[in-house]
Amino acid sequence: MFKYIIFDFAIVISLFISCLVLSNFKTKEDAVLTEYWKHDTTIALQNGIYQLELQTIIVSDTLREEWVEYGFLSPLISNQYLIFYENGKMIKKYELPVKKVIKETNKHKKKSFVSVPVFEICLLKGDNIEVYKVYGANYCSGVMCPEFLGLYNMDGKMISECIAAKKYFSGENLSVFLTKHKIDLNKSIICNSIFDIFEIE
Repeated sequence: MFKYIIFDFAIVISLFISCLVLSNFKTKEDAVLTEYWKHDTTIALQNGIYQLELQTIIVSDTLREEWVEYGFLSPLISNQYLIFYENGKMIKKYELPVKKVIKETNKHKKKSFVSVPVFEICLLKGDNIEVYKVYGANYCSGVMCPEFLGLYNMDGKMISECIAAKKYFSGENLSVFLTKHKIDLNKSIICNSIFDIFEIE
């Protein structure tokens, strides 16, 4: 009888230790995931029944070497999306067509990051038309400094996109479109920006 009690006690102790080890492993795993996990910063722009969100997915990490072309010390951005809403319902989610580059980080061997960050969304008004302007740039100066500029309808249709110094262009001719609808790029109705989260030397 005593032998069975000892055997049962040994089984209970083994199960307890296994659960403790698994629990400890899960805690460590969760800590690692939390430490390395991406988080997002989202800003919105409301226009009547329409709304535009700029979602920016940020990696909590640092680079082994300075990223000179990027210009900013932080944040490191893995993805950026434009999310369009009508009457509170999402009608389109669109990943911005900015090239990514592979960089080595202190916590991970290699990761891909957005090469030109977008940080401002604005509303423009012309003759019988309203459009969203989306803008971003690297922290540099001169003709070789990449700048992103995109125009979109309220329903998320891309009108025109270009990245200066990167030879990227898609959609309608920007100058022709602006002239046709009498839109002034420098006279926004309202803007929202995440530029304050960027750090420079």
